[in-house]
Amino acid sequence: MLGLTQRDMALALGYTFQAISKFESEGGALPLSVLPSLANTLQLSYTDIFARNADGEKPEVQYEPIDVDVFTNNIVFLRGLTKYSQAQEANYVEVSKRSIINYEQGASIPNTKVVEGLIELYGVTPEEIIYKDLIKEAEREAILERKKKLAPSWLRPTMVGGLILLLYGAASLIVTPRVSAKFNDGASTTYVSTSTELVEAINTTNTGSIVLLDDIDLSETNWAEVDNSRAFAGTFDGNGHTISNLSIRGQGDDAQLTSDSSAMRHSYGFFSGLRGTVKDVCFDNMSITLAESDNCVVGAVAGTIFGGSVENVIMTSSSINVATMDDEDAKTIVGGLVGISLGNSSIEQCAIFESSLSNESGYMGGIVGWAKDFLGKFSISGCVLGKTEIYSAKTSQCLGIGVGAGGEQTNEKSEDYDKVYYGEDVVFGSGSNYSGQFSSGAMGGNKTETSLFDSREFYVNDLDFSESVWNLNDLSYENGVYPRLRLQD
Repeated sequence: MLGLTQRDMALALGYTFQAISKFESEGGALPLSVLPSLANTLQLSYTDIFARNADGEKPEVQYEPIDVDVFTNNIVFLRGLTKYSQAQEANYVEVSKRSIINYEQGASIPNTKVVEGLIELYGVTPEEIIYKDLIKEAEREAILERKKKLAPSWLRPTMVGGLILLLYGAASLIVTPRVSAKFNDGASTTYVSTSTELVEAINTTNTGSIVLLDDIDLSETNWAEVDNSRAFAGTFDGNGHTISNLSIRGQGDDAQLTSDSSAMRHSYGFFSGLRGTVKDVCFDNMSITLAESDNCVVGAVAGTIFGGSVENVIMTSSSINVATMDDEDAKTIVGGLVGISLGNSSIEQCAIFESSLSNESGYMGGIVGWAKDFLGKFSISGCVLGKTEIYSAKTSQCLGIGVGAGGEQTNEKSEDYDKVYYGEDVVFGSGSNYSGQFSSGAMGGNKTETSLFDSREFYVNDLDFSESVWNLNDLSYENGVYPRLRLQD
């Protein structure tokens, strides 16, 4: 229709005219990197190309080369948002699961046929999935709504072979109908946008998934309304959002979140017990204050974890303050994120900044208070603390930056704890002063100059932070610009 010869197209796309002839005669898919040149040459938008519309209006601007990082982040984000598994996505776009893994890791780039399937699956436009930074800018509810109203299944030539024939006005076209896959999501997924929805979701979801679609302010929420009588065994996906102003307060047996379960007796935190996964969430301005408490375990994410994981969680401007009864035998266990691990659990790529952690009696750890391997191996890796106070009132009890105490089983696996770093400004100690000494059985971590916390390379190379989850741009530790999850302000 534009009067282009095969040699003209070959020159524009960087192919031989024999290759173009093969695409036309046999069908095939072009590499995604060729799409800008194709669109600019044909003077059509991506949307018109994928819709097989040869009469579309000429785009106002030329398409730029594709930023692979933006595209990769977008497909990871969209799959996470809609909770499809890699196997489900692979089934829909007709590739192997290994191919999906390679796409998400940036090890390879999908061709135009696969991209068309992704566009259909997620209900986005070609321009959105290729160019727009969906992690930063996406209207999340709109994307979910569009997903429910998937674009019509197009009669599908084997992508660009038929596409080029169509645009040249060829006499015939072999068309392959597309058969859409049907999915069964298995366990339920609950999407949450408000504090009321969050409480209801936790009360009604135990083995499914809870996904945040917005930041949640809990300043008007009574956390005693949450049913934490059983350990959460599903997946809590913060989706890069912030939960702010959660307050847990109590005294003795009237303290909020007390559990009757023997495994979680007097266990306090966002979840009392965790057998599943908490990931990709920020807790800001969280406060746990317990008075006259006896033999309790306390952590921001969970009091007790067994067979679970905490991944990509950051806590900022928060405090945990536990006071025990006036009893020499009273003991409590406090950790910044988890009170006690009973084994077969992990804490990875987490951070605590500008917070205060104190325990009047018992084990005290910056990340986890006490770690045992009763149920299997426990590991902690890629964690960092800065501008934080960690205090245990009794000098006879264990205190550590990463793990307050463990035991012979845990100490033998100390190699699992080698990637915990704390800034030189972290203040810690026990007894009547901040002596800066670790107690026996504690895991201290690696003391680090705070200037290192301004380094993107430090988080990526030393802590294994993924930039598809974390925003590591323009870090300024001195000015309070820390690593933040992608959807944090």
